[in-house]
Amino acid sequence: MTETSFQVLPHIVVIGAGVIGLSTAIKIQEGGRYTTTVISELFPEDVNHPERSSKYTSSWAGAIQTGFPPKNSLLYRAIEETFHTMWDLSAPDNPAAHCFLRVPLKYHALDNSEESEAYKMPWYADTKVSHGPDQKGMVIQVNTVTVEPARYLPYLMTRFRGAGGRTVRGTVKHLDQLFQGNFEVEEIHGNMTQESTEKLTRLSPPEAVIVCAGLGSRILGGVEDSSMHPVRGQTVFIKAPWIKVAQMKEEGDGGETYIFPRRSGEVVLGGIYTPNDWFDQPRTEIKDDILRRTLKLCPELVPSEVLEEGNPPTVDDLKKLIIGEGCGLRPGRTGGIRLEVDLMDSKYGPDQSSRKTPVIYNYGHTGLGYSSSWGSASRALELLEEALVKV
Repeated sequence: MTETSFQVLPHIVVIGAGVIGLSTAIKIQEGGRYTTTVISELFPEDVNHPERSSKYTSSWAGAIQTGFPPKNSLLYRAIEETFHTMWDLSAPDNPAAHCFLRVPLKYHALDNSEESEAYKMPWYADTKVSHGPDQKGMVIQVNTVTVEPARYLPYLMTRFRGAGGRTVRGTVKHLDQLFQGNFEVEEIHGNMTQESTEKLTRLSPPEAVIVCAGLGSRILGGVEDSSMHPVRGQTVFIKAPWIKVAQMKEEGDGGETYIFPRRSGEVVLGGIYTPNDWFDQPRTEIKDDILRRTLKLCPELVPSEVLEEGNPPTVDDLKKLIIGEGCGLRPGRTGGIRLEVDLMDSKYGPDQSSRKTPVIYNYGHTGLGYSSSWGSASRALELLEEALVKV
C-alpha cells in the first residue's frame, strides 16, 4: 500500500533516531502544526544490535550537560537552551527525572588564569573558580546534570510517539527516495494518516526533510558530506553509587579524563578523542589507560574499605567494579555543527512535477550531542518554518 496524500497537516520526515533526531522530532511534533515521521535503521530499543557501536552512537555517550563555547556562537545558544531544558527535566516532580542526576562538576582546566572568562557561562549561576593542585591550572565547579542514555533515549521515544509521532524502520540511501515517494517501509509504528488493515509499504513525499543522520550524513545520497568523520570514544562502566561528584580533566594531548556518576549508581569512566578511527570495539590497552587516569584523578572510586586498609588503591581494585565497556564513533565534522537549510529540486507525484523541498541539516555535533540537543532542535524548527514559507 502506498500512503495517500490527504494529510491535513504538512508531513515532515526526520532522518535519524539518536538524541539529535528524537529531540528535533519532538520539537516539531509537539508544536501541533505538523505530522512527523522519524526514519532510522536503529532505535533505542535495539540494545543487542551488532552494529550499535558504529551506527547508534547516542547510546554510548558519556552524556553530561556541559560545554564552554565561544560567546554569541551557534553552539553557545544551543547549549544554553539545552541546559535550561535538561535542568527542568531533572526536577524531582518531572516525569523524566529518572533519566538524570544533578551533580556538582569539577572541571580541571589547563588554563592558569583566574580571570579567564572562557569557563564562566551565565547558565551556571553558581560557578566557582579556584587554583588547581600545586597552583597548576584552574578548577571550575558548577552544578549540572548527567544523563543516563539507557533511560533517556527510551523516554524521548515514548514522548515522541505519545505526541502522535510516527517511527519507521528503514535505511534512506538517497533523499530522492523520499522526494519521489519510493521509500520502502520495513516496520512502522503510529501511522497518522488513516485507519487501514493494509500494510503501509511506501511513504508519500514529505513537505520537508530534516537530516539528523550523524556520521551517516557522510554517505547519505543527496548529502554526502565529506567533512564528516568518526571521532572514536571509549568508556568503562563501573558500579560505584558512592560517587556523587562529576569530574573532567583537560589533558595535554587535547583529550579529557572524565568521571560521570549516574542516577542508577553506574559511573562512566573515560575517555579518549581519536579522529578518523573507525574501529568500533573497546581496546584493552585504552581501557587500562582510562582506569589509571581516572583513579589518579579520583582515588575514591574504589570502595572505602580498600582505602581504610592503608594501601594505595590500584587499577586491579577498580577492575573489580567494572560492569561493562563502551565504544562509539562520534559524528565529527570539520567546521563544526551543520545547522542550515537547502531548498532542493525534487520530482513530486505521479506526473513527476518539479518543486523545491526544504532540507534542514542538523548534524556534526561530535561529543556535544546531548549538551546541544534541545537548542539545536529549536533552531532546526525555526529553519523549517522559514523555509516552508518560502516554498
